[in-house]
Amino acid sequence: MTLKASLAVSTGLLLVVWLVLSTLQLVVQRLRGQEARVTLAQRWRGVPRAFWGMVMAHWGVALFVLGVTL
Repeated sequence: MTLKASLAVSTGLLLVVWLVLSTLQLVVQRLRGQEARVTLAQRWRGVPRAFWGMVMAHWGVALFVLGVTL
């Protein structure tokens, strides 16, 4: 029984790490994809709120999976 439980926990934690890191990669790509002359604060403000909503939603799913896993 513990092997099945540890496999489920490992899979859940892997899913959490994957969700957080892949979403973070999207944020970095979005912020780096703009002109170099623009400051980071201006790039940050230039990203649409819908994108930040998607980021928060993905991190919320990661938090949910973490809660269910542990």
